[in-house]
Amino acid sequence: MRGRQALVLVGLFFVAAAAELKAELKLHALFTEHVVLQRGMPVPVWGEADAGKQVTVDFAGQKVQGKAAANGRWMAVLKSLPANAEGAVMTVTMGDEKLEVKDVLVGEVWLCSGQSNMGWTV
Repeated sequence: MRGRQALVLVGLFFVAAAAELKAELKLHALFTEHVVLQRGMPVPVWGEADAGKQVTVDFAGQKVQGKAAANGRWMAVLKSLPANAEGAVMTVTMGDEKLEVKDVLVGEVWLCSGQSNMGWTV
């Protein structure tokens, strides 16, 4: 009976290890609904995926690709975008997996600090 339990534990270990190796498609936390991308310059989009897999970013008539490195990190760079006044959808795919980020705007992105009434401390 002990041999069978050990075999089951070893089997569970390999199943868990395989699950750890399989990364799901993820975008960095910056890329959420209502995000504003900087206009007038290349825009990097990045995240995590299965090592070696191709990731495609589709936004504003551009379709760019990046490949996940051995550590699973990937990046794709959109060409310079003009400002828009109406939110659009950014679609990121890896094989059959698909992520959509809704209400993406392109415009001016500013980070400010120094006033006591500002939302973030820098």
